[in-house]
Amino acid sequence: MIRPKRLALMSAATLGCASAATPPSSDVGDSGIVDATSERDVRTFDGASNNQDAASDAGAVSLDGGGDPYEIIKNPVDLAQISQISKFRSCAGHDFSGLSLAEDVRETERSMKHYFAPTAVLVGSSDKVRLFAPFDGTLETYSGASSGSRGGTIRIRSNPNVPLAFEFMHTEVLTAFKVGDKVKAGDHIGYASLGKGGHDFDLVLRGYKGGQVSGEVLDSVFNDMNTAVLAAYAARGVTPANVIVTRGQRDANPCKYDAGNASPDNWVDLN
Repeated sequence: MIRPKRLALMSAATLGCASAATPPSSDVGDSGIVDATSERDVRTFDGASNNQDAASDAGAVSLDGGGDPYEIIKNPVDLAQISQISKFRSCAGHDFSGLSLAEDVRETERSMKHYFAPTAVLVGSSDKVRLFAPFDGTLETYSGASSGSRGGTIRIRSNPNVPLAFEFMHTEVLTAFKVGDKVKAGDHIGYASLGKGGHDFDLVLRGYKGGQVSGEVLDSVFNDMNTAVLAAYAARGVTPANVIVTRGQRDANPCKYDAGNASPDNWVDLN
């Protein structure tokens, strides 16, 4: 599979910092299960923990760690349950922006994640839209819903040294799983939480980069799906070409969140 150009992962010494700054707090409330603010992105783009000195790390390494360890090899959703997917860098929802993975550039005023909207019969449910582990890994955190919020965030990482993690937002994890559990690609791990007026849930790849240009790094899950998973989406009319807005396209047509962004151009309908 052809992927976009990636940033090299540099050691903290190369970047000129020993540890990353604290990433922004989560937009999902915490129930006390996990501190979502302090644990949100526990691996940086130097491959080290945010609170550890990585000065001993040597040189640059590939984002894939040489073996593409976080590649999405199983569909994280049942496409029969999905009707629409928002575009990466769409103007849907709210501003959710950060550093581009493909380019060392900070982006603003755009949604750098995907909303997945279920079929109409499933809207409002909290135990119907199934979620699956996209690869073998560890259930790193589950920041449960706080009072008044809609579901929590499930984060899965393929191995401790990979800087990007896969996140489901607005979800309920199955009670059989707890933080630290190993999961296998395709394991049913939870449900989308669509109550309290919820129309959709979110999928994103997220990490953190230190150095002169530091901050949260975001990428489309469609950039990391293997051929079989991409083919399943293509059969429903969704491809990286039509579900990812380029940085240049969005820069030329900025989002205006204070003016509303209810446009069909933000979404791809599944056929």
